[in-house]
Amino acid sequence: MNKNRVMVMLLLTLLFGCSHSETITQVDDVSTLVFTGNYGGTEVTIDGGQHLSLDSLDSDGSGKKRAFKISPGKHRITITKGGTTVVDRIMLLTSQMATEVNVP
Repeated sequence: MNKNRVMVMLLLTLLFGCSHSETITQVDDVSTLVFTGNYGGTEVTIDGGQHLSLDSLDSDGSGKKRAFKISPGKHRITITKGGTTVVDRIMLLTSQMATEVNVP
């Protein structure tokens, strides 16, 4: 009888004493374009549609970089300064990555 109790207690300990926990973290599906260089008075066009002034974007605090969040994928980035195109690139942006673009 005592042996059966020990066996039952051992079995219960094995069944309920060991557990497995799993954590799932969901991240935002977003990329970041970081503009550096001489961006004063510069306009950015994304995919031929969305127009941005780099002066209006958030700074990194030092005033040397400007950041813009964008969906991952293939994008055409055109930067104009004083009506002249200084950068015209097609870029493949991946999720959760920051891609730096230097403005000449």
